Amino acid sequence: MDQLNSARREAANNAFSSAFARNEAGPSHLSQEARQSPPPSWNVARRYAIIVDAGSSGSRMQVYSWKNPLVDRAEREQKGEKIKVLPTVEKGTWEGSGLDWQLKVEPGLSTFGSHPQDVHSYLEPLFDHAKQIIPPELMADTPVYILATAGMRLLPDDQQNAVLQNTCSFISDKTPFNLGIGGCQKHVQVIKGEEEGLLGWIAINYLMDGFHFKPSIDGTEGKSTFGFLDMGGASTQIAFEPSVPAQIANPDTQDDLTPVALRMLDGTDVVHNVFVTTFLGFGTNKARDRYLNSLVPSSSLTTTPVTDPCLPKGLELKLPQDHTATAAISPSLVGSGSFDQCLKSLAPLLDKEAECSRPPCLFHGVHVPPIDFSVNHFIGVSEYWFSSNDVFKLGGVYDFVSFQKAAQAFCGSSWDTLSSQLKDGTVFGKQVTADRLEMQCFKSAWMATVLHEGIGIPRITDPGGEGEGRVHADEAQGKADEKNLFQSVNDVGGLAVSWTLGKAVLEASKNIPPLPANGPNSAPVHGEPEVQQVGGTWQDNFSPAYHRPSEALLSGRNAQLPALGMFLTGLIAFLAVMLCCVLRGRSAKAVKRRAMLRDFLRSPCSKRQSSHGDYTLADMEE
Repeated sequence: MDQLNSARREAANNAFSSAFARNEAGPSHLSQEARQSPPPSWNVARRYAIIVDAGSSGSRMQVYSWKNPLVDRAEREQKGEKIKVLPTVEKGTWEGSGLDWQLKVEPGLSTFGSHPQDVHSYLEPLFDHAKQIIPPELMADTPVYILATAGMRLLPDDQQNAVLQNTCSFISDKTPFNLGIGGCQKHVQVIKGEEEGLLGWIAINYLMDGFHFKPSIDGTEGKSTFGFLDMGGASTQIAFEPSVPAQIANPDTQDDLTPVALRMLDGTDVVHNVFVTTFLGFGTNKARDRYLNSLVPSSSLTTTPVTDPCLPKGLELKLPQDHTATAAISPSLVGSGSFDQCLKSLAPLLDKEAECSRPPCLFHGVHVPPIDFSVNHFIGVSEYWFSSNDVFKLGGVYDFVSFQKAAQAFCGSSWDTLSSQLKDGTVFGKQVTADRLEMQCFKSAWMATVLHEGIGIPRITDPGGEGEGRVHADEAQGKADEKNLFQSVNDVGGLAVSWTLGKAVLEASKNIPPLPANGPNSAPVHGEPEVQQVGGTWQDNFSPAYHRPSEALLSGRNAQLPALGMFLTGLIAFLAVMLCCVLRGRSAKAVKRRAMLRDFLRSPCSKRQSSHGDYTLADMEE
């Protein structure tokens, strides 16, 4: 309460304190004219976090910011605004700053597995850029997270460790930023695909108002958050919250779900039960490798050109070097430009015939709870957006008919025509490169294969395009607008859709104090399952705790809970035996002791008290 009162006083004096909230900026590559001071409303009580997505093709540094949640809450209360909302997480730069809030370097961090000593020079541009954004006086309090994904997961353990150690030493020795209490173990790590998917699910629902609190809506009516689909170079993820009716119809589903508690500014915890899984090896690059292995087995290499339906017509490419490393010959691929044939060639790569040890499975024998597409609508990012929008300009609400026609026309175009259009800049935007054009036919076919054959999102027409032209296209658009089964996005309101935003949302919520037990709104949201209380308190000062159904990723303190439970069980048993010894017998003294004990217990126990207590936020740091 003292903290909140202090925050209210701080909010009331914003106009006076803002002039002193930031010291003169340090060295910058920008001119003084370009580097303007932030507006007072932006500057006061500002917090920052640096999050690096170390992916398979490159590392992207993003600076996020938000107001101190206590100050944010106090200001909202003064204005009469809702406080049952998540903290407002923004880009780390303000309008007119002249700075980009993010920067990407290539190649991926995983490419340094054989020479980890070069990591320092690789990361330096990212953090030089971050120093231009974050005020010098706040750098020491700004946490850094470097979280590596699929590319690093594929490295041997010794190479992984060497890269992470060199990354950690760079942050510790060469930057002024903060690695927190957990140090490198929590702030510099390879995260699992499930964590990446869950963070992405948080991010997309945060941006698309999927977490908008509506107490008037009955959870049993089927209201659900958005499902999340992400596809990179090495893996693809799916995360979604099964509808309440689906959970009721399939009780076993509860064992598959990860409880995620998100804390609102008012201290309320809104709980969501989320399924998340990753398909390692099913990203576009790894799928392409497996496709080439099926198209041109290494045992049958020949000098004769091999026809590839997944390349534009007439495009000729050499097989990648790693595919022919042990062979004396290197055949070439020649595109035949058939999108429909490409789809047929890619379908077996889903491995849908794999044994499903626990039905139902989507593909590759991976169990996924039933998806109710009348409730669960999905949003795709990364390759789902690039394959839809960069060349086809079909990002947004997905219409299979339009997508299929665009892909058929593109794949069937001659490479000479496409390369000429790329050079003159009249057809394709600046984001389109020669590499994108070469792989667009394959990537668009792989996206459609995963979306429809893998996940099972319904097509409006059949895969061969045997529809009724404009009639089917109109029907598709109408159904998409009504149901919105799938759409691809890249940014919302200028903020890029990335799982890193999910991490920033959790970071911004860490220090919001919980509602007191039995306080107003302390119970979970209507229609949401409760979350098992762990230890009665928020762990690590409300640091997010992550656990999945099959494997608990517990903090060190959590890992001791089983031992603590055994100790407490033994202690209770011992006390019970002693109590029996003291109270047993029919003597006057024994009767008196029992009467005294009843009198002692009657007052506090005469009126039952109940409380949902505190909840544990899903920990993404472990």
